Amino acid sequence: MSSAINIFLQMAVNQNGLPFRVALNYYNKETLEAFKEANDIANHPEQYKSYDSFNELMDEVLAKDA
Repeated sequence: MSSAINIFLQMAVNQNGLPFRVALNYYNKETLEAFKEANDIANHPEQYKSYDSFNELMDEVLAKDA
């Protein structure tokens, strides 16, 4: 056991970090849908409403609340 730990630690020092890739590749359904929507907006911006200013956007938002 101590030999395995020593090997691991020596590899970590040699690589200046963990000697393997750490990846968390899990997203919930809502996040995956948001990624798809953002990709669609980037690829087809003409299909989505845009605003010339923040005030224009806020005017629309506040008008919907009224």
